[in-house]
Amino acid sequence: MRVKPGKRRKIVGMPGTEVSSEGESAKPNAIRISNTRAIFRAILGLCRCANHSKQNAIRFSNPQALSIVAKVKGDAAVRLPAGTASLTIRLVQVKKPQIRDAILASAFHLFSRKGYVETTLPQIAAGAHISTTNLYSYFESKLAILYAVHGPWIQAQLDALDAQLVDIKSPRDRLRRLFTGLFREIPARERGFANNVMQAIATARPEDRYRGTLIVWLEERILEMVRNALPPRRRRILEKADAAHFLVMAMDGYIVFHHVAPRRSCDDATIEFLCDLFLGSSGAAN
Repeated sequence: MRVKPGKRRKIVGMPGTEVSSEGESAKPNAIRISNTRAIFRAILGLCRCANHSKQNAIRFSNPQALSIVAKVKGDAAVRLPAGTASLTIRLVQVKKPQIRDAILASAFHLFSRKGYVETTLPQIAAGAHISTTNLYSYFESKLAILYAVHGPWIQAQLDALDAQLVDIKSPRDRLRRLFTGLFREIPARERGFANNVMQAIATARPEDRYRGTLIVWLEERILEMVRNALPPRRRRILEKADAAHFLVMAMDGYIVFHHVAPRRSCDDATIEFLCDLFLGSSGAAN
């Protein structure tokens, strides 16, 4: 579509858009539009040799010396300078925090009641009142959604437990409270919500892009909590063994065990045994 100098012309079928030009030596042609998608329709009207790709991208091969500025509400812009032979523009959807929060709220509700395996992406999308296609604009997989939900959740659980340990002076009492929280309370909370991670890891596929960053963080955090609970003379035992990995694996075991036999949990005798193990015989009564 050619625009004569000094003329203004509406683009058919595009409310709120117009093309204007003041001559070859004046300002470049401009497209005033009301939304991002209209950019591509408007430029298509000027560059008829546009080719659509399958990934929300448009590549323009423009043999003419055009200068196009596409202005959107706000300060976003797309420019094709004069003399440019081609330009590739990708359509990027603006992500809204409230939609992301709705997705996570829906996922938490479904994971807590149905479990990871029985929950589907269409169900999560429906709970957030969006389409499944729109959901993929925010998360690449169900596993990514789970980690976005579980990460803050487990951090909040450990933060609350850590806050309780601060006021406990006795090393044995502090360890007892720590192990009770890790092996008995957290596995049972929110209908055994932590078991969703066990299900996810067990069913993860290569395309899910499973990452072990959560386990690494969990090991570091729990190791710090145990170290702070021990008397200084016993902290060196943590340097000789992979105690953090042992404790996380024990926690995972009790998470799965709660899912299988919810009426059974880590008993008092086992917790006292762990206290003896970390404190040693000399600290058993402290």
